[in-house]
Amino acid sequence: MSSDAIGTAVMVMTTVIITIALVNAIFPNLISSLTTIRATGDEVGDRAATSLEFINYEKVSPSIVRFDVLNIGRGSIPGSEMAHAVVYLGAENAPLTIITYNTSTTETYWNYTITGTDDDWDSGETMVITLADPQGNFASGDYRLRLQVSNGGMSESSFTV
Repeated sequence: MSSDAIGTAVMVMTTVIITIALVNAIFPNLISSLTTIRATGDEVGDRAATSLEFINYEKVSPSIVRFDVLNIGRGSIPGSEMAHAVVYLGAENAPLTIITYNTSTTETYWNYTITGTDDDWDSGETMVITLADPQGNFASGDYRLRLQVSNGGMSESSFTV
């Protein structure tokens, strides 16, 4: 009888030790996975709240084309992130190339202004993108322009010069 009690006690202690080892091995991975899933969900929600629409364009001069882009999404895009947006330009049936932000004396560049009361691009506000070619080489033809903001939201427009 005492050998049965000792055997049972050893089995109970072994079961407890194995259970603790399994919990220590699985629980941190489970928490890490939940954190990753939550972060991914937040990114997807942010991207879903971002919706952009090109509403107008105008050839201002032989070297400047101006675009009005409306934020029709639910979200606001901080002005500090707009410099990290990417603008692509290409002929209608050709691959798009990345256009440099701010100013350049040798290659096509873009910059922007936001028409709201602060630096953030809020829902319902228009951003004016100015696309400039210092060489004045916006030849007549059909083009595509794509704007991709830092959270992955994007819009594309075709236009004719």
